[in-house]
Amino acid sequence: MAGLLHEALIRVSIGILCVNIACAKQRCWGPLCLGGEYDKTESPDDLVKVLVNPMIGEVFKVDDLQFTISFDMWLRLSWIDNRLKIDTKNGSRRGVILSTDEKVTAINLQSRQILHQIWVPEVIIPHQKLLKLNPGPGFRDEVLAFMLKDENVWVDYWSWIKPTITCPMSFNWYPFDQQNCLFIIQAGDSTNFMVLENINKPEEYATLHFQNILVDYEINILPPPQQNRSFRTNMDSLDQFYGIPFSTWTWSQTGFVFQLSRRWTRYIFIYYLPSALCVVTSWASFLINPQVVPGRMSLLVTLFLSLTTLLVSTITSSPPVAVGITALTAWILIQYVFIIAAIMAYAVLLAYFRFSDGADEKKKEVGKSTDETFILIFPLIYFIITIIYWSVCLFHDRSV
Repeated sequence: MAGLLHEALIRVSIGILCVNIACAKQRCWGPLCLGGEYDKTESPDDLVKVLVNPMIGEVFKVDDLQFTISFDMWLRLSWIDNRLKIDTKNGSRRGVILSTDEKVTAINLQSRQILHQIWVPEVIIPHQKLLKLNPGPGFRDEVLAFMLKDENVWVDYWSWIKPTITCPMSFNWYPFDQQNCLFIIQAGDSTNFMVLENINKPEEYATLHFQNILVDYEINILPPPQQNRSFRTNMDSLDQFYGIPFSTWTWSQTGFVFQLSRRWTRYIFIYYLPSALCVVTSWASFLINPQVVPGRMSLLVTLFLSLTTLLVSTITSSPPVAVGITALTAWILIQYVFIIAAIMAYAVLLAYFRFSDGADEKKKEVGKSTDETFILIFPLIYFIITIIYWSVCLFHDRSV
């Protein structure tokens, strides 16, 4: 009798142990379960198609000196992993979202433990600055959902990220410049194993979701150019090292383009209008008798020094340019030319008064006629150059 009881206890213990082992293999979170054979190091299929849906939140800063742009966004990745099992009939209905489509079952699970148990695609964001790259979108703020649709189990992963990326900026047309900053999301595997597909429609790139911070640019979001939707190494040395045609492999890319158009109206009141008033004021010197040297020369020298202050302020506040000068600096230099021309014109008159042998009345007549000519020619030339300048700056190809 004691032997039969001992044998029964052993069988019960073995049964409980088997149940525990089965439960350990069958990891479940509500209606979502991972089979015992699930391996997170292996991809769900030989070729995984990852749907990408970047949604911009807000642009915080555009740094012209560091050539960077800082923003936040939701990065949504979706892919099929049929190794996952969803059972809402026999399992728990925790996290199940009611859907208007009977063929769709959506589950929203907040447990981050699931994220470390399933396969997650590796994505890379090139040109990042001050942000550590992690394997896969392992960012702080995350939302994880699963969906059973058309007999396929979709994993819907959302990451809230705040990247700072570098941008190739050119400021030769400053402050009428337009910058195009490309944000790239690159697949961690080649197109032989993973393909990224951006599911955003072109019209969905049109505006930001919200923009609370006032920056110096008007910001538009555009789809990525066609030539930036794949990447190839083109390094023959890798072929020799790995022994495979590595240089022919391509990596899938997607993303969007920040189109930054600078708001230039405030520069009119800071630089353009004051400098133009200096030139217009210099024409008053032609109304002063050339023989009144202190009055006429002091006016021109004062305007020259004022314009020098504006020029220094322009150079120090303008973004750096690799070649040439900015459009704003060119405008200040144009004003300089007219101020210096007025000074040189008066210097010619003074040289005539001092070194000519004519009578004083004749000198006065020559000075008067010369000033009358200058007061007509200077404004005419200035207005022509101003019209040309503004026509070129406002209607040039801002994408260059």
